[in-house]
Amino acid sequence: MEKLSRDYVSKSKTTRNPRKTLLGTSDYSPLILGYNHVGKPLPALSALRRLTDLFKQNEHMERVAPSMSLYIAVMKAIFNGDNDEWTSQMGEKNTKADIVDKLCRECVTYARNFPQYVGPASSLLQLYNVALDVWSKVLPPTSKRKQSSIFLDEEQAHQLNQVATKVTELWEMMQEDKVVPNSKTYTSLIYAYTKANGLEEAYLMVERLSELLLNEEREQKLERVDSRALRALANALSWNISSIEEGEDANNAEKKIEIAERVERIIDMLWNLTEFGYVGVTPTVFLYTTAVNAWADAQSTESSLRAQMLVDDLENRYQQNKNDSNLVPDITIYNALLKAIAKQPNLVGAAEKAGEIFKSLEDPSSNVSPDLETYNALIQACLASPKDIEKAEQTLERMILTGDPLPMESTYRSVINALLDVPGSVGKAEMWLDRMEERFLSKSNLYERIVLSWCNEVGKATRARQMLERMEQLFKESGIKSLQPTRSCYNAVIGTLEDQGEPGDTVKNSRDEMYGRSVNSNKLTSNKEVFA
Repeated sequence: MEKLSRDYVSKSKTTRNPRKTLLGTSDYSPLILGYNHVGKPLPALSALRRLTDLFKQNEHMERVAPSMSLYIAVMKAIFNGDNDEWTSQMGEKNTKADIVDKLCRECVTYARNFPQYVGPASSLLQLYNVALDVWSKVLPPTSKRKQSSIFLDEEQAHQLNQVATKVTELWEMMQEDKVVPNSKTYTSLIYAYTKANGLEEAYLMVERLSELLLNEEREQKLERVDSRALRALANALSWNISSIEEGEDANNAEKKIEIAERVERIIDMLWNLTEFGYVGVTPTVFLYTTAVNAWADAQSTESSLRAQMLVDDLENRYQQNKNDSNLVPDITIYNALLKAIAKQPNLVGAAEKAGEIFKSLEDPSSNVSPDLETYNALIQACLASPKDIEKAEQTLERMILTGDPLPMESTYRSVINALLDVPGSVGKAEMWLDRMEERFLSKSNLYERIVLSWCNEVGKATRARQMLERMEQLFKESGIKSLQPTRSCYNAVIGTLEDQGEPGDTVKNSRDEMYGRSVNSNKLTSNKEVFA
């Protein structure tokens, strides 16, 4: 290809003017496009640079004026080219996105200074769209873990800030140039802001996209719309709710509700687009599940109601169009609904509501069957009220007996922790701990909680000491740090022995004995006064 290109340029020099021929845009265009065609963006970039240099050297003659379509072609070729080849020749600092961005800004300046050479306004829109599309693809797809800045290293945080800054600058340049954006513009902006954690900016672009697409006066109403960007934003918004701190802060509570409502409005927008005639934008069961999860995590007083309304809407739309596989309700959306019931504060009858949904899922006519997450969500709903803890125990018992599904360590732990919050239920909690040990050795603080709970029960000093000794033995056998008795454990047991009238010699012997064991376990300092 390079030989052919040289031959083409050489031929142009000799045939047009044997003495001196000024090569122009018509000579460089096939050369640049040829390089692009065979996947050689670097020579194409070099040829574009030679043409722009000629334009500057020859007092901006029209003959050597580079067309905007050449800039666009080179920008596309660079981003679609081989990454390894690019890095080996350009280095890691000159990233593809940086070079594409630089070319875009250079071309915009060129278009502002020499509008007579630019071409149609649609070319400038296409130029911006290519640059925005490139920046939207720089970052990997968002994941729940990466949504929070606490999980980002310095380089990742810099990259997120860079993407957000670059697309904002390009958007402002478009407005300055009075370039009318299209759906591709907004889609790229939504993708880029979503990946860069700029969720406020992304949602603003969703609203603008909605206004654009649902405009009755649009000439091209049925242009293709990429709804994946909206779905990605809905996921990011839902994940963002869980990163908002818990507490009594009214602003945080309102923010969670606002985010859940935004996720729900994205579903409404897609249905509006579908009814307006756009193809391929129908909301999916996955998007509905995302919205239900958002309401569950919002933990508002209307979470279960809003979640139920979403599930009802999905079921109704599926009944109206059973040929659409994207609308088939699956077990994940019902699990999300159960979670919304379980997490709603002070919901009266949570266990009954969850039980009714669970029973409907077990019905032979149901298209789905309960799984482990369903059982766990049902148990959590029962644990929402102390009077329904027994129902949670019954569900756990059923799981153990049937083995389908078998409870996980977290299933046991939730029941045990709930029982420990109810006065007089330590014995039950320890019984479930015994049964859990048949399959799991908990790495949580359950053992310490039971020790301290026995210490708070009148006349149960011996049970407290026995559990403490059990912790010591388990720690010795397993080496699990969470099973190593803490200073507060030892102090609580000694204090209980004293308070509950144990003979003085027994208390003293117990104190000395436990002190010796605690020092040997390397958990405490050598300060014996801790037990004095």
